[in-house]
Amino acid sequence: MNETSMPQAAPLILDKGVEQQLLNLIPPDATIIVELGCAEGHLGARYKCRNPAARYIGVEAATDAADAATNVLDQLVVAEPSPESVEEAGLNNVDCLITRGHLLSAKEPWKDIQRLSAAISDDGVLLASFENAEHWLHARKFFLEPSQKLDNDSHSTHDDQLYSLNTIQNIYQRAGLNVLEIIGIAVVGMEYQKFLQAAQGLLKFYDIDEVAFTRRSTVKHYIVRAVKKAPEKRLFIQSMILPPIAACNDKRIHEPMSCLRTIAGVRAVSKEKKIRIARVTEDEPRIFLWQRPIMTRPDSPKRLREILRAGYLVIVEFDDDPRRWQAIVDDDYLTFRGVHAVQTSTESLANFLRQFNPNVAVFPNQIMELGQRKTKKDGGKVQLFFGALNREDDWRPLMSSLNKILIEFEQDLQIMVVHDRKFFDELVTPNKVFYPLCDYTQYLQLLNGCDIGLLPLEPTEFNQYKSDLKFIEYAAHGIVALASSCVYETSIQEGKTGMLFHNENDFEDKLRLLIMNADTRTKIANAAYQWVAENRLLGMHYRDRYDWYQQLLGRLPELNQELQQRMPELFTN
Repeated sequence: MNETSMPQAAPLILDKGVEQQLLNLIPPDATIIVELGCAEGHLGARYKCRNPAARYIGVEAATDAADAATNVLDQLVVAEPSPESVEEAGLNNVDCLITRGHLLSAKEPWKDIQRLSAAISDDGVLLASFENAEHWLHARKFFLEPSQKLDNDSHSTHDDQLYSLNTIQNIYQRAGLNVLEIIGIAVVGMEYQKFLQAAQGLLKFYDIDEVAFTRRSTVKHYIVRAVKKAPEKRLFIQSMILPPIAACNDKRIHEPMSCLRTIAGVRAVSKEKKIRIARVTEDEPRIFLWQRPIMTRPDSPKRLREILRAGYLVIVEFDDDPRRWQAIVDDDYLTFRGVHAVQTSTESLANFLRQFNPNVAVFPNQIMELGQRKTKKDGGKVQLFFGALNREDDWRPLMSSLNKILIEFEQDLQIMVVHDRKFFDELVTPNKVFYPLCDYTQYLQLLNGCDIGLLPLEPTEFNQYKSDLKFIEYAAHGIVALASSCVYETSIQEGKTGMLFHNENDFEDKLRLLIMNADTRTKIANAAYQWVAENRLLGMHYRDRYDWYQQLLGRLPELNQELQQRMPELFTN
Protein backbone atom coordinates (compact mmCIF):
# COMPACT_ATOMS: atom_id res chain seq x y z
CA MET A 1 0.00 0.00 0.00
CA ASN A 2 1.10 3.58 -0.60
CA GLU A 3 2.29 5.79 2.21
CA THR A 4 -0.63 6.91 4.33
CA SER A 5 -1.75 10.55 4.25
CA MET A 6 -3.75 12.05 7.07
CA PRO A 7 -5.88 15.21 7.28
CA GLN A 8 -4.59 17.57 9.92
CA ALA A 9 -8.02 18.45 11.33
CA ALA A 10 -11.59 17.25 11.03
CA PRO A 11 -13.99 19.77 9.45
CA LEU A 12 -17.10 20.17 11.56
CA ILE A 13 -20.67 19.89 10.30
CA LEU A 14 -23.82 20.32 12.35
CA ASP A 15 -25.59 17.14 13.31
CA LYS A 16 -27.99 15.77 10.67
CA GLY A 17 -27.50 12.20 11.81
CA VAL A 18 -24.71 9.77 11.07
CA GLU A 19 -26.89 7.92 8.57
CA GLN A 20 -27.43 11.04 6.45
CA GLN A 21 -23.73 11.84 6.37
CA LEU A 22 -22.81 8.25 5.45
CA LEU A 23 -25.44 8.32 2.70
CA ASN A 24 -23.87 11.44 1.17
CA LEU A 25 -20.42 9.80 1.13
CA ILE A 26 -21.40 6.60 -0.68
CA PRO A 27 -20.54 6.97 -4.39
CA PRO A 28 -23.93 7.41 -6.09
CA ASP A 29 -22.94 5.09 -8.95
CA ALA A 30 -21.45 2.29 -6.84
CA THR A 31 -22.17 -1.24 -8.06
CA ILE A 32 -21.66 -3.22 -4.82
CA ILE A 33 -22.06 -1.81 -1.30
CA VAL A 34 -21.60 -3.80 1.90
CA GLU A 35 -22.80 -2.49 5.26
CA LEU A 36 -21.71 -4.16 8.49
CA GLY A 37 -24.34 -3.86 11.20
CA CYS A 38 -27.06 -2.76 8.78
CA ALA A 39 -29.81 -3.11 11.44
CA GLU A 40 -33.22 -2.82 9.71
CA GLY A 41 -31.64 -1.64 6.47
CA HIS A 42 -32.63 2.04 6.64
CA LEU A 43 -29.39 3.32 5.11
CA GLY A 44 -29.54 0.77 2.30
CA ALA A 45 -33.18 1.58 1.54
CA ARG A 46 -32.37 5.26 1.21
CA TYR A 47 -29.34 4.59 -0.96
CA LYS A 48 -31.40 2.40 -3.30
CA CYS A 49 -33.58 5.46 -3.95
CA ARG A 50 -30.43 7.11 -5.35
CA ASN A 51 -29.10 4.10 -7.18
CA PRO A 52 -31.71 1.35 -7.75
CA ALA A 53 -29.29 -0.64 -9.93
CA ALA A 54 -26.75 -1.11 -7.11
CA ARG A 55 -26.40 -4.33 -5.17
CA TYR A 56 -26.65 -3.43 -1.49
CA ILE A 57 -25.58 -6.20 0.92
CA GLY A 58 -26.15 -6.04 4.65
CA VAL A 59 -24.52 -8.02 7.45
CA GLU A 60 -26.59 -8.24 10.63
CA ALA A 61 -26.86 -10.70 13.53
CA ALA A 62 -29.98 -9.49 15.36
CA THR A 63 -32.86 -11.66 14.14
CA ASP A 64 -35.66 -9.04 14.18
CA ALA A 65 -33.50 -6.44 12.46
CA ALA A 66 -32.27 -8.97 9.90
CA ASP A 67 -35.84 -9.95 9.07
CA ALA A 68 -36.72 -6.30 8.41
CA ALA A 69 -33.55 -5.69 6.36
CA THR A 70 -34.32 -8.68 4.14
CA ASN A 71 -37.34 -6.81 2.79
CA VAL A 72 -35.37 -3.75 1.62
CA LEU A 73 -31.83 -4.91 0.76
CA ASP A 74 -30.64 -7.00 -2.16
CA GLN A 75 -28.82 -9.53 0.02
CA LEU A 76 -28.50 -10.14 3.74
CA VAL A 77 -25.78 -12.10 5.51
CA VAL A 78 -27.07 -13.19 8.92
CA ALA A 79 -23.89 -13.16 10.99
CA GLU A 80 -21.96 -11.08 13.46
CA PRO A 81 -20.75 -8.04 11.51
CA SER A 82 -17.00 -8.55 11.39
CA PRO A 83 -14.10 -9.09 8.97
CA GLU A 84 -14.65 -12.84 9.39
CA SER A 85 -18.25 -12.64 8.16
CA VAL A 86 -17.15 -10.59 5.13
CA GLU A 87 -14.46 -13.13 4.29
CA GLU A 88 -16.66 -16.18 4.88
CA ALA A 89 -19.45 -14.72 2.69
CA GLY A 90 -16.91 -14.22 -0.11
CA LEU A 91 -17.62 -10.49 -0.35
CA ASN A 92 -14.88 -8.86 -2.41
CA ASN A 93 -14.29 -6.23 -5.09
CA VAL A 94 -16.70 -4.01 -3.16
CA ASP A 95 -17.11 -0.38 -4.24
CA CYS A 96 -18.05 0.84 -0.77
CA LEU A 97 -17.83 -0.93 2.59
CA ILE A 98 -19.44 0.68 5.65
CA THR A 99 -18.70 -0.16 9.26
CA ARG A 100 -18.86 1.36 12.76
CA GLY A 101 -16.17 1.71 15.37
CA HIS A 102 -17.91 -0.41 17.99
CA LEU A 103 -17.82 -3.38 15.61
CA LEU A 104 -14.03 -3.37 15.54
CA SER A 105 -11.77 -5.35 17.81
CA ALA A 106 -11.24 -3.41 21.03
CA LYS A 107 -7.59 -4.49 21.27
CA GLU A 108 -6.41 -4.30 17.67
CA PRO A 109 -8.93 -2.28 15.64
CA TRP A 110 -6.35 -1.48 12.92
CA LYS A 111 -6.18 -5.16 12.00
CA ASP A 112 -9.94 -5.20 11.41
CA ILE A 113 -9.69 -2.06 9.27
CA GLN A 114 -6.86 -3.68 7.30
CA ARG A 115 -8.83 -6.90 6.74
CA LEU A 116 -11.94 -5.00 5.70
CA SER A 117 -9.95 -2.94 3.20
CA ALA A 118 -8.95 -6.19 1.48
CA ALA A 119 -12.60 -6.60 0.46
CA ILE A 120 -12.84 -3.28 -1.39
CA SER A 121 -11.80 -2.80 -5.01
CA ASP A 122 -8.68 -0.84 -5.95
CA ASP A 123 -10.87 2.25 -6.41
CA GLY A 124 -13.26 1.38 -3.60
CA VAL A 125 -13.89 3.36 -0.44
CA LEU A 126 -14.09 2.31 3.22
CA LEU A 127 -16.50 4.38 5.35
CA ALA A 128 -16.49 4.12 9.12
CA SER A 129 -18.21 6.05 11.90
CA PHE A 130 -16.70 6.33 15.37
CA GLU A 131 -18.20 7.65 18.58
CA ASN A 132 -15.99 10.39 20.00
CA ALA A 133 -14.45 9.65 23.39
CA GLU A 134 -13.90 13.38 23.96
CA HIS A 135 -17.52 14.44 23.52
CA TRP A 136 -18.61 16.60 26.43
CA LEU A 137 -21.44 14.31 27.53
CA HIS A 138 -18.94 11.56 28.27
CA ALA A 139 -17.03 13.99 30.49
CA ARG A 140 -20.19 15.24 32.19
CA LYS A 141 -21.36 11.86 33.36
CA PHE A 142 -18.36 11.44 35.67
CA PHE A 143 -19.61 14.37 37.73
CA LEU A 144 -23.18 13.13 38.11
CA GLU A 145 -24.40 11.33 41.20
CA PRO A 146 -24.53 7.54 40.67
CA SER A 147 -28.29 7.63 41.24
CA GLN A 148 -28.85 10.10 38.41
CA LYS A 149 -29.89 8.68 35.04
CA LEU A 150 -28.63 10.18 31.81
CA ASP A 151 -31.05 10.79 28.99
CA ASN A 152 -30.78 8.64 25.87
CA ASP A 153 -28.61 11.15 24.02
CA SER A 154 -26.07 11.61 26.78
CA HIS A 155 -24.35 8.27 26.99
CA SER A 156 -22.84 5.68 24.76
CA THR A 157 -24.16 2.18 24.32
CA HIS A 158 -20.56 1.14 23.60
CA ASP A 159 -18.65 2.79 26.44
CA ASP A 160 -15.70 0.48 26.01
CA GLN A 161 -15.14 1.48 22.38
CA LEU A 162 -14.98 5.23 22.15
CA TYR A 163 -12.33 6.85 20.00
CA SER A 164 -10.52 10.18 20.13
CA LEU A 165 -9.39 11.84 16.90
CA ASN A 166 -5.77 10.92 17.64
CA THR A 167 -6.72 7.29 18.21
CA ILE A 168 -8.63 7.15 14.93
CA GLN A 169 -5.68 8.62 13.04
CA ASN A 170 -3.34 6.06 14.60
CA ILE A 171 -5.66 3.20 13.61
CA TYR A 172 -5.58 4.16 9.95
CA GLN A 173 -1.87 4.85 9.94
CA ARG A 174 -1.21 1.36 11.32
CA ALA A 175 -3.67 -0.13 8.83
CA GLY A 176 -1.76 1.53 5.97
CA LEU A 177 -4.79 3.21 4.39
CA ASN A 178 -5.00 6.60 2.73
CA VAL A 179 -7.49 8.78 4.61
CA LEU A 180 -9.30 11.18 2.29
CA GLU A 181 -11.11 13.01 5.07
CA ILE A 182 -12.30 12.79 8.66
CA ILE A 183 -15.57 14.60 9.28
CA GLY A 184 -16.64 15.65 12.76
CA ILE A 185 -20.40 15.68 13.37
CA ALA A 186 -20.98 18.37 15.98
CA VAL A 187 -23.90 18.52 18.43
CA VAL A 188 -24.32 21.85 20.20
CA GLY A 189 -27.01 23.56 22.25
CA MET A 190 -27.73 25.44 25.46
CA GLU A 191 -26.65 22.52 27.64
CA TYR A 192 -23.24 22.52 26.02
CA GLN A 193 -22.87 26.27 26.55
CA LYS A 194 -23.56 25.76 30.26
CA PHE A 195 -20.99 22.95 30.37
CA LEU A 196 -18.38 25.10 28.60
CA GLN A 197 -18.97 27.97 31.01
CA ALA A 198 -18.59 25.62 33.98
CA ALA A 199 -15.38 24.18 32.50
CA GLN A 200 -13.64 27.56 32.15
CA GLY A 201 -11.72 27.12 35.41
CA LEU A 202 -10.31 23.73 34.37
CA LEU A 203 -9.34 25.03 30.94
CA LYS A 204 -7.48 27.93 32.51
CA PHE A 205 -5.85 25.77 35.16
CA TYR A 206 -4.47 23.30 32.60
CA ASP A 207 -3.74 26.02 30.00
CA ILE A 208 -6.03 24.38 27.41
CA ASP A 209 -6.96 26.38 24.30
CA GLU A 210 -10.73 26.94 24.38
CA VAL A 211 -11.18 26.85 20.58
CA ALA A 212 -9.37 23.52 20.28
CA PHE A 213 -11.28 22.13 23.27
CA THR A 214 -14.58 23.22 21.73
CA ARG A 215 -13.75 21.48 18.45
CA ARG A 216 -12.98 18.23 20.23
CA SER A 217 -15.78 18.29 22.80
CA THR A 218 -18.70 19.18 20.48
CA VAL A 219 -18.05 16.28 18.08
CA LYS A 220 -20.42 13.38 18.78
CA HIS A 221 -19.21 11.18 15.92
CA TYR A 222 -16.35 11.09 13.46
CA ILE A 223 -16.79 9.67 9.97
CA VAL A 224 -13.67 8.49 8.15
CA ARG A 225 -13.45 8.07 4.39
CA ALA A 226 -10.43 6.03 3.31
CA VAL A 227 -9.05 4.33 0.20
CA LYS A 228 -6.21 1.92 -0.51
CA LYS A 229 -4.02 4.36 -2.38
CA ALA A 230 -3.72 8.10 -2.81
CA PRO A 231 -5.82 9.47 -5.71
CA GLU A 232 -3.90 10.12 -8.91
CA LYS A 233 -5.88 13.29 -9.72
CA ARG A 234 -6.90 16.10 -7.41
CA LEU A 235 -9.49 18.81 -7.89
CA PHE A 236 -10.75 21.69 -5.77
CA ILE A 237 -14.09 23.34 -6.64
CA GLN A 238 -15.21 26.56 -4.97
CA SER A 239 -18.81 27.51 -5.72
CA MET A 240 -20.19 31.02 -5.39
CA ILE A 241 -23.92 30.44 -4.97
CA LEU A 242 -27.14 32.41 -4.85
CA PRO A 243 -28.87 33.07 -1.51
CA PRO A 244 -30.94 29.96 -0.66
CA ILE A 245 -34.32 31.20 -1.89
CA ALA A 246 -35.16 28.47 -4.36
CA ALA A 247 -34.35 24.92 -5.38
CA CYS A 248 -31.93 25.97 -8.11
CA ASN A 249 -29.04 25.82 -5.60
CA ASP A 250 -29.85 22.20 -4.82
CA LYS A 251 -30.27 20.97 -8.38
CA ARG A 252 -27.52 22.98 -10.05
CA ILE A 253 -24.86 23.23 -7.31
CA HIS A 254 -25.31 21.43 -3.99
CA GLU A 255 -26.38 18.01 -5.21
CA PRO A 256 -23.90 17.76 -8.12
CA MET A 257 -21.10 18.90 -5.79
CA SER A 258 -22.19 16.34 -3.19
CA CYS A 259 -21.82 13.63 -5.83
CA LEU A 260 -18.47 14.94 -7.08
CA ARG A 261 -17.10 14.92 -3.52
CA THR A 262 -17.43 11.14 -3.47
CA ILE A 263 -14.70 10.93 -6.13
CA ALA A 264 -11.33 10.41 -4.44
CA GLY A 265 -9.24 13.55 -4.71
CA VAL A 266 -12.13 16.00 -5.14
CA ARG A 267 -12.78 18.75 -2.60
CA ALA A 268 -15.71 21.15 -2.88
CA VAL A 269 -16.87 24.15 -0.85
CA SER A 270 -19.66 26.71 -1.32
CA LYS A 271 -19.81 30.39 -0.43
CA GLU A 272 -22.65 32.92 -0.54
CA LYS A 273 -22.67 36.61 -1.41
CA LYS A 274 -19.03 37.62 -0.81
CA ILE A 275 -16.15 36.24 -2.84
CA ARG A 276 -13.47 34.75 -0.62
CA ILE A 277 -10.69 32.89 -2.37
CA ALA A 278 -10.17 29.61 -0.53
CA ARG A 279 -6.75 28.34 0.44
CA VAL A 280 -5.46 25.53 -1.72
CA THR A 281 -2.11 23.79 -2.10
CA GLU A 282 0.12 24.89 -4.95
CA ASP A 283 -0.29 21.64 -6.88
CA GLU A 284 -4.09 21.41 -6.55
CA PRO A 285 -6.06 22.19 -9.74
CA ARG A 286 -8.84 24.60 -8.88
CA ILE A 287 -12.18 25.70 -10.30
CA PHE A 288 -14.27 28.73 -9.38
CA LEU A 289 -17.89 27.91 -10.19
CA TRP A 290 -20.04 31.05 -10.14
CA GLN A 291 -23.81 30.59 -10.10
CA ARG A 292 -25.91 33.13 -12.01
CA PRO A 293 -23.70 36.18 -11.57
CA ILE A 294 -24.75 39.54 -12.98
CA MET A 295 -21.39 40.97 -13.96
CA THR A 296 -21.06 44.71 -14.55
CA ARG A 297 -18.21 47.14 -14.90
CA PRO A 298 -16.13 48.34 -13.13
CA ASP A 299 -16.47 45.98 -10.14
CA SER A 300 -16.77 42.58 -11.85
CA PRO A 301 -13.52 42.74 -13.86
CA LYS A 302 -11.67 43.54 -10.61
CA ARG A 303 -13.12 40.42 -8.99
CA LEU A 304 -12.36 38.29 -12.02
CA ARG A 305 -8.74 39.47 -12.09
CA GLU A 306 -8.36 38.43 -8.45
CA ILE A 307 -9.73 34.96 -9.15
CA LEU A 308 -7.64 34.50 -12.29
CA ARG A 309 -4.45 35.52 -10.49
CA ALA A 310 -5.15 32.81 -7.93
CA GLY A 311 -4.91 30.26 -10.75
CA TYR A 312 -8.57 29.30 -11.01
CA LEU A 313 -10.44 28.00 -14.01
CA VAL A 314 -13.58 30.19 -13.93
CA ILE A 315 -16.94 28.69 -14.94
CA VAL A 316 -20.32 30.41 -14.86
CA GLU A 317 -23.39 28.30 -14.07
CA PHE A 318 -26.48 29.82 -15.72
CA ASP A 319 -29.80 28.08 -16.37
CA ASP A 320 -32.18 30.85 -17.44
CA ASP A 321 -32.56 33.32 -20.30
CA PRO A 322 -30.02 36.03 -19.34
CA ARG A 323 -32.02 38.69 -21.19
CA ARG A 324 -34.31 38.72 -18.20
CA TRP A 325 -31.60 40.80 -16.46
CA GLN A 326 -31.11 44.07 -18.32
CA ALA A 327 -27.78 44.71 -16.58
CA ILE A 328 -26.31 41.63 -18.28
CA VAL A 329 -27.42 42.87 -21.69
CA ASP A 330 -26.27 46.44 -21.06
CA ASP A 331 -22.75 45.26 -20.24
CA ASP A 332 -22.54 43.23 -23.45
CA TYR A 333 -22.83 39.85 -21.74
CA LEU A 334 -19.67 40.27 -19.67
CA THR A 335 -21.16 37.51 -17.48
CA PHE A 336 -20.26 34.99 -20.19
CA ARG A 337 -17.48 36.69 -22.13
CA GLY A 338 -15.42 37.25 -19.01
CA VAL A 339 -14.98 33.60 -17.94
CA HIS A 340 -13.30 30.50 -19.31
CA ALA A 341 -16.47 28.44 -19.76
CA VAL A 342 -20.21 28.24 -19.08
CA GLN A 343 -22.42 25.36 -17.98
CA THR A 344 -26.17 25.32 -18.43
CA SER A 345 -29.22 23.04 -18.36
CA THR A 346 -30.63 22.93 -21.92
CA GLU A 347 -29.27 22.75 -25.45
CA SER A 348 -31.45 25.67 -26.56
CA LEU A 349 -29.94 27.92 -23.91
CA ALA A 350 -26.44 26.62 -24.70
CA ASN A 351 -26.85 27.63 -28.35
CA PHE A 352 -27.75 31.15 -27.27
CA LEU A 353 -24.80 31.41 -24.86
CA ARG A 354 -22.27 30.20 -27.45
CA GLN A 355 -22.58 33.62 -29.11
CA PHE A 356 -20.52 34.98 -26.22
CA ASN A 357 -18.36 32.04 -25.18
CA PRO A 358 -17.49 28.95 -27.27
CA ASN A 359 -16.93 26.72 -24.24
CA VAL A 360 -20.45 25.81 -23.15
CA ALA A 361 -21.53 22.44 -21.75
CA VAL A 362 -25.06 21.18 -21.14
CA PHE A 363 -25.82 19.29 -17.94
CA PRO A 364 -29.56 18.64 -17.82
CA ASN A 365 -31.25 18.84 -14.44
CA GLN A 366 -31.39 15.47 -12.72
CA ILE A 367 -32.93 14.05 -9.54
CA MET A 368 -30.73 13.07 -6.59
CA GLU A 369 -33.09 10.37 -5.36
CA LEU A 370 -36.48 8.86 -5.95
CA GLY A 371 -39.30 9.38 -3.50
CA GLN A 372 -40.73 6.39 -1.68
CA ARG A 373 -43.47 4.67 -3.65
CA LYS A 374 -46.80 5.56 -2.11
CA THR A 375 -50.08 3.69 -1.82
CA LYS A 376 -53.25 5.72 -2.21
CA LYS A 377 -56.05 5.01 0.22
CA ASP A 378 -59.45 4.42 -1.36
CA GLY A 379 -61.98 7.17 -0.80
CA GLY A 380 -59.51 10.03 -0.27
CA LYS A 381 -59.64 13.27 -2.20
CA VAL A 382 -57.56 13.56 -5.35
CA GLN A 383 -54.75 16.03 -4.59
CA LEU A 384 -53.70 18.60 -7.19
CA PHE A 385 -50.40 20.45 -6.87
CA PHE A 386 -49.18 23.78 -8.22
CA GLY A 387 -45.94 25.43 -7.18
CA ALA A 388 -43.88 27.90 -9.20
CA LEU A 389 -42.22 31.31 -9.30
CA ASN A 390 -43.29 34.06 -11.71
CA ARG A 391 -45.84 32.02 -13.68
CA GLU A 392 -48.90 34.29 -13.73
CA ASP A 393 -48.75 34.77 -17.52
CA ASP A 394 -48.66 30.99 -17.92
CA TRP A 395 -51.50 29.95 -15.64
CA ARG A 396 -53.93 32.79 -16.26
CA PRO A 397 -55.28 31.41 -19.61
CA LEU A 398 -56.18 28.17 -17.79
CA MET A 399 -57.83 29.61 -14.69
CA SER A 400 -61.38 29.52 -16.07
CA SER A 401 -61.06 25.84 -17.05
CA LEU A 402 -59.40 24.95 -13.76
CA ASN A 403 -62.12 26.60 -11.70
CA LYS A 404 -64.77 24.81 -13.74
CA ILE A 405 -63.13 21.49 -12.79
CA LEU A 406 -62.78 22.49 -9.13
CA ILE A 407 -66.50 23.26 -8.94
CA GLU A 408 -67.47 20.09 -10.81
CA PHE A 409 -65.42 17.84 -8.49
CA GLU A 410 -65.63 19.87 -5.29
CA GLN A 411 -66.33 16.84 -3.12
CA ASP A 412 -63.50 14.79 -4.58
CA LEU A 413 -60.73 17.29 -5.17
CA GLN A 414 -58.26 19.37 -3.17
CA ILE A 415 -55.50 21.61 -4.48
CA MET A 416 -52.22 22.52 -2.82
CA VAL A 417 -50.41 25.72 -3.85
CA VAL A 418 -46.83 26.73 -3.00
CA HIS A 419 -45.74 30.38 -3.14
CA ASP A 420 -48.11 31.83 -5.77
CA ARG A 421 -50.70 33.71 -3.71
CA LYS A 422 -52.45 35.24 -6.73
CA PHE A 423 -53.04 31.79 -8.18
CA PHE A 424 -54.35 30.57 -4.84
CA ASP A 425 -56.72 33.51 -4.36
CA GLU A 426 -58.33 33.00 -7.76
CA LEU A 427 -59.23 29.36 -7.08
CA VAL A 428 -63.00 29.07 -6.48
CA THR A 429 -63.00 26.18 -4.04
CA PRO A 430 -62.90 25.82 -0.26
CA ASN A 431 -60.66 22.77 -0.69
CA LYS A 432 -57.38 24.58 -1.15
CA VAL A 433 -54.23 24.81 0.96
CA PHE A 434 -51.51 27.45 0.66
CA TYR A 435 -47.83 27.19 1.61
CA PRO A 436 -45.40 30.10 1.35
CA LEU A 437 -42.05 29.67 -0.39
CA CYS A 438 -40.39 26.73 1.36
CA ASP A 439 -37.03 25.00 1.32
CA TYR A 440 -36.42 22.14 -1.07
CA THR A 441 -36.81 19.40 1.54
CA GLN A 442 -40.26 20.63 2.54
CA TYR A 443 -41.20 21.06 -1.13
CA LEU A 444 -40.42 17.39 -1.79
CA GLN A 445 -42.38 16.35 1.30
CA LEU A 446 -45.40 18.24 -0.03
CA LEU A 447 -45.08 16.49 -3.39
CA ASN A 448 -45.32 13.10 -1.70
CA GLY A 449 -48.94 13.73 -0.73
CA CYS A 450 -50.20 14.74 -4.18
CA ASP A 451 -51.59 12.92 -7.24
CA ILE A 452 -51.61 15.37 -10.18
CA GLY A 453 -49.19 18.23 -10.83
CA LEU A 454 -50.02 21.19 -13.08
CA LEU A 455 -47.24 22.48 -15.36
CA PRO A 456 -48.44 25.37 -17.54
CA LEU A 457 -45.93 27.15 -19.77
CA GLU A 458 -46.91 29.51 -22.57
CA PRO A 459 -44.83 29.11 -25.78
CA THR A 460 -42.78 32.29 -25.27
CA GLU A 461 -39.14 32.77 -26.20
CA PHE A 462 -38.23 33.01 -22.50
CA ASN A 463 -40.01 29.74 -21.67
CA GLN A 464 -38.34 27.88 -24.53
CA TYR A 465 -35.13 27.97 -22.49
CA LYS A 466 -36.73 26.33 -19.45
CA SER A 467 -35.82 22.79 -18.40
CA ASP A 468 -38.06 19.83 -17.61
CA LEU A 469 -37.02 19.76 -13.93
CA LYS A 470 -40.52 19.95 -12.47
CA PHE A 471 -41.68 17.02 -14.54
CA ILE A 472 -38.89 14.77 -13.29
CA GLU A 473 -39.49 15.95 -9.72
CA TYR A 474 -43.17 15.05 -10.06
CA ALA A 475 -42.41 11.71 -11.69
CA ALA A 476 -39.87 10.81 -9.00
CA HIS A 477 -42.54 11.32 -6.34
CA GLY A 478 -45.41 9.48 -7.99
CA ILE A 479 -47.27 12.53 -9.32
CA VAL A 480 -48.83 12.54 -12.78
CA ALA A 481 -47.78 15.66 -14.68
CA LEU A 482 -50.40 17.52 -16.71
CA ALA A 483 -48.09 19.76 -18.70
CA SER A 484 -48.04 22.17 -21.59
CA SER A 485 -46.41 20.99 -24.78
CA CYS A 486 -43.89 23.85 -24.49
CA VAL A 487 -40.65 22.38 -23.06
CA TYR A 488 -42.26 19.18 -21.76
CA GLU A 489 -43.12 17.53 -25.08
CA THR A 490 -39.46 16.48 -25.47
CA SER A 491 -39.53 14.58 -22.15
CA ILE A 492 -43.09 13.37 -21.57
CA GLN A 493 -44.38 10.44 -23.56
CA GLU A 494 -48.00 11.43 -24.08
CA GLY A 495 -50.39 9.17 -22.18
CA LYS A 496 -47.56 6.96 -20.95
CA THR A 497 -45.36 9.02 -18.60
CA GLY A 498 -47.60 12.08 -18.38
CA MET A 499 -50.29 14.13 -20.10
CA LEU A 500 -49.67 17.04 -22.49
CA PHE A 501 -52.19 19.77 -23.27
CA HIS A 502 -52.16 22.25 -26.16
CA ASN A 503 -55.00 24.63 -25.21
CA GLU A 504 -57.57 25.34 -22.48
CA ASN A 505 -60.09 22.75 -23.71
CA ASP A 506 -57.41 20.09 -23.95
CA PHE A 507 -56.29 20.96 -20.41
CA GLU A 508 -59.84 20.65 -19.07
CA ASP A 509 -60.54 17.32 -20.77
CA LYS A 510 -57.32 15.67 -19.65
CA LEU A 511 -57.57 16.95 -16.09
CA ARG A 512 -61.10 15.56 -15.88
CA LEU A 513 -59.87 12.20 -17.20
CA LEU A 514 -57.09 12.00 -14.63
CA ILE A 515 -59.40 12.92 -11.75
CA MET A 516 -62.01 10.34 -12.71
CA ASN A 517 -59.70 7.43 -13.51
CA ALA A 518 -57.49 6.28 -10.65
CA ASP A 519 -56.15 3.34 -12.67
CA THR A 520 -54.92 5.69 -15.40
CA ARG A 521 -53.18 7.87 -12.81
CA THR A 522 -51.49 4.86 -11.25
CA LYS A 523 -50.34 3.45 -14.57
CA ILE A 524 -48.88 6.77 -15.73
CA ALA A 525 -47.28 7.52 -12.36
CA ASN A 526 -45.56 4.11 -12.27
CA ALA A 527 -44.26 4.45 -15.83
CA ALA A 528 -42.90 7.95 -15.17
CA TYR A 529 -41.27 6.83 -11.92
CA GLN A 530 -39.54 3.98 -13.72
CA TRP A 531 -38.42 6.26 -16.56
CA VAL A 532 -36.75 8.62 -14.10
CA ALA A 533 -35.15 5.66 -12.30
CA GLU A 534 -33.62 4.49 -15.57
CA ASN A 535 -32.69 7.84 -17.11
CA ARG A 536 -32.65 10.89 -14.86
CA LEU A 537 -30.94 10.07 -11.57
CA LEU A 538 -27.95 12.28 -10.85
CA GLY A 539 -25.76 9.32 -9.94
CA MET A 540 -25.85 8.25 -13.59
CA HIS A 541 -24.60 11.60 -14.89
CA TYR A 542 -22.40 13.46 -12.39
CA ARG A 543 -19.13 12.08 -13.77
CA ASP A 544 -19.88 13.89 -17.05
CA ARG A 545 -19.21 17.13 -15.17
CA TYR A 546 -16.02 15.73 -13.69
CA ASP A 547 -14.75 14.67 -17.11
CA TRP A 548 -15.54 18.10 -18.61
CA TYR A 549 -13.83 19.89 -15.73
CA GLN A 550 -10.72 17.77 -16.22
CA GLN A 551 -10.73 18.48 -19.96
CA LEU A 552 -10.97 22.22 -19.33
CA LEU A 553 -8.17 22.14 -16.77
CA GLY A 554 -6.00 20.34 -19.31
CA ARG A 555 -6.63 23.23 -21.72
CA LEU A 556 -6.22 26.04 -19.18
CA PRO A 557 -3.28 27.82 -20.93
CA GLU A 558 -5.24 27.77 -24.19
CA LEU A 559 -8.42 28.96 -22.45
CA ASN A 560 -6.48 31.81 -20.84
CA GLN A 561 -5.34 32.91 -24.29
CA GLU A 562 -8.92 32.79 -25.60
CA LEU A 563 -10.14 34.76 -22.61
CA GLN A 564 -7.41 37.38 -23.04
CA GLN A 565 -8.45 37.87 -26.66
CA ARG A 566 -12.10 38.33 -25.65
CA MET A 567 -11.41 40.39 -22.53
CA PRO A 568 -7.87 41.89 -22.48
CA GLU A 569 -8.84 44.11 -19.52
CA LEU A 570 -8.84 41.04 -17.27
CA PHE A 571 -5.11 40.55 -17.74
CA THR A 572 -3.94 44.10 -17.02
CA ASN A 573 -2.48 45.20 -13.69
